[in-house]
Amino acid sequence: MKKYTIAEALASHEAFYTNKQVADLLNCDAQALKKSILENPYAFGFRVLAKGKNKMLMYPKQDFITAFGLNEYKTELRPCNTSLDTIKSLKTLCITPEQASSVVHMSPSDIRLYAKYNPSLLPFPVFVLGKRTKIPRIPFITAMENKKTIAA
Repeated sequence: MKKYTIAEALASHEAFYTNKQVADLLNCDAQALKKSILENPYAFGFRVLAKGKNKMLMYPKQDFITAFGLNEYKTELRPCNTSLDTIKSLKTLCITPEQASSVVHMSPSDIRLYAKYNPSLLPFPVFVLGKRTKIPRIPFITAMENKKTIAA
């Protein structure tokens, strides 16, 4: 089955993305995503709409694009190490706690624990989908650059 790509998402003229499209973009299971969103409709930082008795999820396109930094969409480079520059060069929407850990000097398991139990303690946005923890790449980069500016 063909996966929905970032290029297709940006070219779409629809006002909303479906749960399947978002699951493809985030490379996660659609059912786990739906369950997480129904538990917390603001998991992405904006309200995801549940429509009808079957709870069809509707993700507002512009809110999704802004939350995941797709306005600054760049070319892909797979990481060989995880410096902030390497994360900047990725094309993916989200990074993993493993990729973020070397930049924030925390263990991946600590990032997962904070994300699950107290995400406000992290200096960047995170969301938990079942057992997976995802970190939106562009907001993560922005948070890390702001942190360097404040520290300097």
